[in-house]
Amino acid sequence: MRVVTVAAAFLFGLLIDRIGGESSINLLAPPVFALVVWNLLVTSGCSCARSC
Repeated sequence: MRVVTVAAAFLFGLLIDRIGGESSINLLAPPVFALVVWNLLVTSGCSCARSC
């Protein structure tokens, strides 16, 4: 399961790599917003796994 999660995160990172070339980042742009949501889901999933 961990390998799948790491591989998915890596592929997701490759897909949104286009946002690094600008001087400012629009947090509401779909790739950036998706990254923020992904981080929140992973963080909450890790928190739930530790408490259960």
